[in-house]
Amino acid sequence: MNAQNESSNAVEVHSGFAVADYLQLAGMARRSVTLTIYDRRRLLGRIDVQEGAPCSAEDGLGSGEPAFRRLALLEQVDISCQPLEAAVTAPNLSGSLEYLLMAAARDADDFARKKPSLPPRPVGRSSLDSVVRAVPRAGQPQSPEPRSRSNQASMKQILSRDASLRGVLSVAEAGTLRETCGDLDAETTAAVAILALRQVTEIALDLGLGRPRAFQASRGALSLYVVRQPNQLLASVGQANRNAMSVLKLLRGLAV
Repeated sequence: MNAQNESSNAVEVHSGFAVADYLQLAGMARRSVTLTIYDRRRLLGRIDVQEGAPCSAEDGLGSGEPAFRRLALLEQVDISCQPLEAAVTAPNLSGSLEYLLMAAARDADDFARKKPSLPPRPVGRSSLDSVVRAVPRAGQPQSPEPRSRSNQASMKQILSRDASLRGVLSVAEAGTLRETCGDLDAETTAAVAILALRQVTEIALDLGLGRPRAFQASRGALSLYVVRQPNQLLASVGQANRNAMSVLKLLRGLAV
C-alpha cells in the first residue's frame, strides 16, 4: 500500500509539461533521470536520460529510437521524473537530444503528410517556448550534411540586408543540419524550427488551409522565421520585426 502511494505521488496528473519539456530540462542541467509516461495511470513507456543524453527508451510497441519517437512528443500525459537508479549498461539510443527530437518531429510530419484528412492531434499545443531556449548539446553533435554548393555568400547577404537577424541556417530534407551562418545555436534552432513547423502544419491542416510554406513565431523580443522548400528547411532567428514578410521573402530567395 505504501509503495502504491509513493508511485501515485510521483505521477503528475495531467502534467502542464510535455515529455519534450522534461527532456530539454534534463539536457540543460545534464541530469540523469528516468521519465515514466502514463495515460491516466496506464503505462505508456519510459525514457532513461544519462547526464543529459537520452540513452534508452521503451514502450508497449518496442524499444530504441522508434519508441523514443512515439513518446517524446506526447503532451498532457502523466509523467514521473525520478533520478536514474543505476547507470544504463545497454543503451538503445544514440545521437544528441536535438537529433532525436528532430527525428521524432520528422516522423510526425510524415504522418501528417500521408494522412492530411486525419493529422496527428496532440491534446494540447506544443511547448515551443521551452524548446526555444538554447540547450547545451547532449552527446555528440550532428555534423552538417556534405553539400555540393555553398550558400554562405547568400546567407551573408541576407544578414547584411537585415541587421535584426542573428543568423541563418538550412536543414536538409532528411533532417540533418546542412549549413549555417551567423551567431546562433544551429542545432537548437534547427530542432525548434522542425518542431514548430510540425505544429503550424497541424493547425493549418485542421483549418483546411493546406501545408504552410513559411511562417513567423515570436516570443518576447525574439522571432523565429521558417521557410519550407521542396528539399530543405530554412530558418532564421532575430529581433522581432514588424515587417516579417520582408524577412520571409529574403529566406525564400535562398535557393539550394
